[in-house]
Amino acid sequence: MLKENIEKGRISGNIRSRCCSGEFALILITCGFLSGFGVGVSGLLITCGFLSGFGVGVSGPASEFRPIVRFLGTDLDGSLKVPYALAAVKGIGVMLGYAIARAACVDTEKRLGFLSEEELRRLEEVARDPLGHGIPAWMLNRRRDPATGKDLQLYGSDLVYAIREDIQREMRIKSWRGVRHSLGLKVRGQRTRTTGRFGTAIGVSRRRQ
Repeated sequence: MLKENIEKGRISGNIRSRCCSGEFALILITCGFLSGFGVGVSGLLITCGFLSGFGVGVSGPASEFRPIVRFLGTDLDGSLKVPYALAAVKGIGVMLGYAIARAACVDTEKRLGFLSEEELRRLEEVARDPLGHGIPAWMLNRRRDPATGKDLQLYGSDLVYAIREDIQREMRIKSWRGVRHSLGLKVRGQRTRTTGRFGTAIGVSRRRQ
């Protein structure tokens, strides 16, 4: 019955995706064991999918939940799903968070606080060397670095320092962007007649009657 449901596509994609891991093998064993007691296979699969949404693995008991997870020098919210929790790190967006989680073979629907130490270690390895784990260069935030000429991915204070050095370099060579930065004016072609004004308000003087 289970084999027929898999072939006909009646099982959800979330359960089907677990076929690549060892969890599905345990589901099959458990289904065969419980079928002798009259427990339906479809009900068991639904229960497994329901529990996995709360971070409870079908291959065993749930790991201890951690409300705060330290990752790349940043405290992350353990109640969020992995890609959205990683987006709290300066230099990582939601899209890059999905790419890092998939490259590290971590379930993107899992809550960060339920991840094991091994899964966190894999996430950090991918984040520190994204190109070496198959993430394309166009997803990085430091393409063709002026000092090294390489495609880099920077996080946290390293990213802040790099941006500040870029602005200082523009100001030293007195490029147009550097001059605008040094004058405290808008750099990207915005209008300045009505916005970006600073100083005290002068008001309008009226002629005495």
